[in-house]
Amino acid sequence: MRSNSRLFFPLLLVFLMLQFSCFTRKDRQAETESVEATETVSSEAEKVPATKPTSTTENQITSIPKVNVFLEVSGGMVGFMPKGGAASEGTNFQKSVAGLLTEVNYSKAVQQKDFYFIREKNGTSQLQKSTYNDVLKTVSSGIPNPALGTELPEMLEQILKESGKTKAVSVIVSDFIYGPADKTKFNIIPQLIRGALNEAQEKDLVVSVFADQSNFTGSFHPAVKQPVAKRELKGTKMPYYVWVIGPQEEVILFNQKVFKDHPEQQAHFGFNYPEPVFEALTKLKPSGMVYCSERKPTGGCKSVTIGPQKDTPVEFEIGLNLESLPTLLQKPEYLKQNLQLNGKGFSGTIISVKQANAKDPAQEKYSHLVRVRITQAIAKSGQLVLTLPEKPAGWVNQWTTQNDNNPVAQPGKTFKLKEVLAGVQSLYSEQRNVFSISLNFIKDAND
Repeated sequence: MRSNSRLFFPLLLVFLMLQFSCFTRKDRQAETESVEATETVSSEAEKVPATKPTSTTENQITSIPKVNVFLEVSGGMVGFMPKGGAASEGTNFQKSVAGLLTEVNYSKAVQQKDFYFIREKNGTSQLQKSTYNDVLKTVSSGIPNPALGTELPEMLEQILKESGKTKAVSVIVSDFIYGPADKTKFNIIPQLIRGALNEAQEKDLVVSVFADQSNFTGSFHPAVKQPVAKRELKGTKMPYYVWVIGPQEEVILFNQKVFKDHPEQQAHFGFNYPEPVFEALTKLKPSGMVYCSERKPTGGCKSVTIGPQKDTPVEFEIGLNLESLPTLLQKPEYLKQNLQLNGKGFSGTIISVKQANAKDPAQEKYSHLVRVRITQAIAKSGQLVLTLPEKPAGWVNQWTTQNDNNPVAQPGKTFKLKEVLAGVQSLYSEQRNVFSISLNFIKDAND
């Protein structure tokens, strides 16, 4: 028995070593054959299976705990809300604001809601709690007992205090005309607005401003009282505004899911957007010599090898998920105008921006495709940097006036609107980039 066992163990050891060697050769051959010749996959990517990149919208909240809606019902707002009748058509203000009120009241994205009138009492701004039905009726049939005008800074301060009690998102509908009784305040409007919104800064709240216009029929009370203190208008286009103030995630959800039919004119203050999910889509109709040189396990292709020639530039698509941005910043025409391609070690430009095709598996993770053209690779390696800078809303200058006494002569303008919004901007740091992403590149060795 001893002699047989001594012979058995060496033979068993040789057998196991041969099996292990055969398995290893076959396994390596399978791995080698599975890697495409046009792509070099990093060792890190081989160890961890690729997964879908996390969208910036996947972790967002799905509902807003509380929304407070405030409608100004001063005498200056009467012209937006005529009584009307069966034979008359409602103003744009009545249609749009009624739609907004209804969405707030019935949207599943809003858990609780309260409605308020902004009135004037004894010379000061007052908030009067109401109901959805009463506020909707007022918008539809007019203001029964209009109050005097309210002081804008005081109004904002009271609204933030009221909403702060229940941590509610504030939605304010007003003409936002600030004509202080004390004329010495005209020169410090930004500072007064900044002070009124101080609570918003302390609680890390953001502000979205939406601007629209509507026919206005009735008494208009300009901020500049000369040569007349009141004018009677009939169907003159006048601006009105909806301000949304609250925590960033809740304001984004409100703007996207509740205030779905918001106007194109908008401005956003205090937002900090996460870096969008992105990758180079080198197999999506590329041109010239380009392929992925490094693919991250969860982030896709973050490095490309390129070989632009004198007469053959390189073109390829970069996929971006921009769904967390305001709708204005998602518009392809806005992105094409404002998106910048910078970096180092190359010459190139952006040639197109378009919506991604959600039905294409290669594009379904992304909302936009940015096609870039690289005409020259100056260095052996470098970075392609796509940046969307934060820019002041261009419409603000067009909608502001220093003298609103005669709106018929210059319709669609608000007194010192630029100064009011400058006060909002001063709550936050200097303007910065909405986002900036970086894609590495390597110059082809044969180039």
